[in-house]
Amino acid sequence: MPLADNTPRNDRIDEVVNYDFVRDAVTRIVTQGHIDLQETLCDTVLAAMLAHPQVVAARVSTRKPDVYDGFIMHLDEVATLPRGATLLAVNEHTHVQALEVKHKNGTFWATQYHPEYNFYEMARLMSARAEPLVKEGFFANTADVQDYAEAMFALHANPDNPALRERFAVGPDILDPVYREAELRNWIDALVIPSRGR
Repeated sequence: MPLADNTPRNDRIDEVVNYDFVRDAVTRIVTQGHIDLQETLCDTVLAAMLAHPQVVAARVSTRKPDVYDGFIMHLDEVATLPRGATLLAVNEHTHVQALEVKHKNGTFWATQYHPEYNFYEMARLMSARAEPLVKEGFFANTADVQDYAEAMFALHANPDNPALRERFAVGPDILDPVYREAELRNWIDALVIPSRGR
């Protein structure tokens, strides 16, 4: 498509597609259930984009990120993988962050990190564990822990706050439950539900 046919002429918002539409459409698609193939996801997103009356052309691409954020809050860790285990995720804090174990007729999947937690839950945990966090050297004193936890509460209450997002260096992969919990949902949809009744 020629750039002249695609660029705003008067620098007005009504000359372009509102990006909220794109985000909302993608969120609706990925929360309707598991999609096995990236190609199917791309085709579905593309069809949704092209159905919009202001869209005259679109290109969709996807990628699988190797790195994403997740909450961790633990003092124990897996030291040795059990027989039949496959290591799924690692990081600098704890080598085993996720694993799959096949045993008899079952497949078991576990995470050391916490995709089910949000900033509110993490702030509560940090407040409750203030003294151990100081003893381990993460904070100078318990007042610093509480200040940090208060900022986490504030970010949970206002996830679009740019200063708080920058302070914690976080984006939608950890703020938005659609992204944060997608891995667990996909595992349940693709592996757990289809295996029921076996």
